[in-house]
Amino acid sequence: MGAVKAGSLAEDRLAEAAGRVLAVSRRVQGWRGGGAFPTDDATAGRDAATRAVRVEGSLPALTGATVLRFRTGQSVAVGQVPWGLPVDGAVLRGRRHLDVTESTDLTALLRDAGHVGDAAVVALVREPHRHSWVAARLTELAAICPELVTVEMGWPGPARLPGRATVLTYGASKVNGEALDAVLAGATH
Repeated sequence: MGAVKAGSLAEDRLAEAAGRVLAVSRRVQGWRGGGAFPTDDATAGRDAATRAVRVEGSLPALTGATVLRFRTGQSVAVGQVPWGLPVDGAVLRGRRHLDVTESTDLTALLRDAGHVGDAAVVALVREPHRHSWVAARLTELAAICPELVTVEMGWPGPARLPGRATVLTYGASKVNGEALDAVLAGATH
C-alpha cells in the first residue's frame, strides 16, 4: 500500500494484480480438491509428449511385432507405476507386453511367443544405462533380431542403444505411451 500512497503504483493496477492472484488461488484449490489441473488446454500433456518423441534410424514394418518390456524394478523417486504401450493401442491390439528380466532366456521367450525370425521386435526399456544387464541383453537381442526397435521410455543415457532404430520418449507416463503408440502405428500398416 505504501507504493499506492506514494503515487508510484496506481490503485487499480494493484486491484488487478490481486484479482489475478485470487483467480490462480481458486484454480489451485480446485485442483487440490480433485478438480481438473489448472490449465486452459486439456491436451497440453498429450501434445508435449507427442512433440518429445524422437526416432533415430529407420523403423521397420511393425505389423505383428513382438513387444518386450525390460523390467528393472522400481526406484524410490518413481515407485511402482504402469508403463509401456497401451494395450488397446495400434501396436499391441489387445496383446500384452512380454516382460524381460535379468534371467529371461530371450530365445525361449521369443520362440514361445511365436516370434518369426525376420519379424520386428520392439524392446521397451527405462534407463538402461543404470542397469548393465539391460545393455547386455539388448546387444544379445540385436544379434538375434535384426529388425529390433529399442525404445527408451525414460531419460536417455549417454550411449546409443542397439537396434535398427531407437525411439526416445523422454518419459513413461500414460501420455508418453500413447504418443509412442501413435508414432509406431505409422509403421504397422
